[in-house]
Amino acid sequence: MLKIKNVSFSYSEEKPLFRDLTLSLTTNGLIHLEGENGSGKTTFLKILANLIIPKEGSLTWNDRSLSNSEVTYLSSINESSYPFLKGLETIELFSRLNFNNNYKKTPWWSTLKKSTLFCEALEKRYSDCSTGMRQLINFARALTKESEIIILDEPFLGLDKDNQKIFEEVINLYKEDKLTIFTSHRSHNVNYDSSLKVFKGNISHV
Repeated sequence: MLKIKNVSFSYSEEKPLFRDLTLSLTTNGLIHLEGENGSGKTTFLKILANLIIPKEGSLTWNDRSLSNSEVTYLSSINESSYPFLKGLETIELFSRLNFNNNYKKTPWWSTLKKSTLFCEALEKRYSDCSTGMRQLINFARALTKESEIIILDEPFLGLDKDNQKIFEEVINLYKEDKLTIFTSHRSHNVNYDSSLKVFKGNISHV
């Protein structure tokens, strides 16, 4: 179980974003994070991914401190530190960094390979890829990190309906075994288990 206890965070002392946030989430299933722009969705996801350290409070996974190794994070920003590598070279690099030499034998790889756009992106330099291509490459490189929690910030960015469907197939692969939290402004067909609603930093679990 993911437990968030008394977490507080602010970008300025005058306007705290989260204050004494306490929440418990199960070890599997899909959770959709909803909220208006500026309500704190991305900040909350980054706190879960250990990319932002809260001012106060704690995060635990199965009664131990949540570590980076237990979280996979896909940012909404289509960027790469290696823009001149081809898509496949980028994925290969991250697979080595994540000590995952067998990623091509995984269900998510074979599912993504059904996408013509993804296959094209594998052979193109990242800098020459479209937004949708970059999103698929970033997703693949993130999944080379095998973890218990998957966090996806705007995962459908730049994807047409066909590739969105393939992306949804990948997300649903892990519904029974992993906890996946995603946020999206656009329509989707993911059958999530529950929803977190964010209202100016206050989060309710629906």
